[in-house]
Amino acid sequence: MFLSRSDIRKSTTKLSRDTIVIPVALFLAIALAGCDDSVTDPNGNDDEPGPPAANVVEMTGNSFQPGNLEVTEGTTVTWVNESNEAHTVTSGSGGEHDGQFDSGNVAPGEQYQFTFENSGTYDYYCIPHLQAGMTGTITVISEDE
Repeated sequence: MFLSRSDIRKSTTKLSRDTIVIPVALFLAIALAGCDDSVTDPNGNDDEPGPPAANVVEMTGNSFQPGNLEVTEGTTVTWVNESNEAHTVTSGSGGEHDGQFDSGNVAPGEQYQFTFENSGTYDYYCIPHLQAGMTGTITVISEDE
């Protein structure tokens, strides 16, 4: 059996179209399957995300978020490094460490915690990113206020 040129063209065109359409359709189906913006709890509860965790400061880029945090005496604050660079949480201002606390280098994905026992204002900074303005303040108030 011999095929004419038109039969070969029809066969090649169909093959080329199927070869392109099927993978593109599969790609789109897979890509769009994850485009649901709802949050699924591992326990089966479908909830919207809650407010950010209290008493947590994120290190993102060259900033602390929030930059200013108010807590009561006895509160533990957690700094979480959400960036791809090491940061420090060093008490003091203007690059002068006052000796209250110092995290040392906090690697990406790691965290540092400090418990504030006394009321007052605690300024802090990131040693490698001080020139970029990476500073923050924790204001500790007494439980009576």
